[in-house]
Amino acid sequence: MFLTNALKNSCVRVAILPLLLSLAAGTSRADILTFIYHSPDLGSVLSGTMNGTFEPDDNTFVVTSMGPVDLDGVPGPALPFVDSPDNFLGIGTTLPTVTLDASFMDFFACTDNTCSDGFLFGVGDGVSGLYGGVPVYIVGPSFGNTSSLFDATGWTVTPEPSSLCLGLTMVALALVVRRHSRLGRQISG
Repeated sequence: MFLTNALKNSCVRVAILPLLLSLAAGTSRADILTFIYHSPDLGSVLSGTMNGTFEPDDNTFVVTSMGPVDLDGVPGPALPFVDSPDNFLGIGTTLPTVTLDASFMDFFACTDNTCSDGFLFGVGDGVSGLYGGVPVYIVGPSFGNTSSLFDATGWTVTPEPSSLCLGLTMVALALVVRRHSRLGRQISG
């Protein structure tokens, strides 16, 4: 009886293992980036969150959507449209990207697909090339309706991996493996 139940439990655990692994794989790279950009030229502070994924270099962040954004502590409008300015203007086919070290920024977030309001970071991309190769920071009406040089010293980011599901999955996986190996020792011993 003990051996039959142990084998049955072992089979159930083995069936659950691929599910746990797929959950871990599906959530391991989804991330949130909290950012603050203090524009020394303008004296304003833009802050908020970006949703997306880190590239394998752990510096490049591909933005898929925006969370809440504010300017000088005042909440801004929702910004559901994100893209790469290069892609949007047909300069290249790139994804909306920012880097933790601010070495490459090819990103804008807008209130709609006309981009009449929102903000843009252009560093080392085609858009900055349109401005003589200088890094740019451009904001629409809700954010001051101005532009300035982008200053990397004003860029602060805090990566926040969405690891709660991954963490819970890994704990469950560890418990299954531990219990499975303990049952294996009981059966053979």
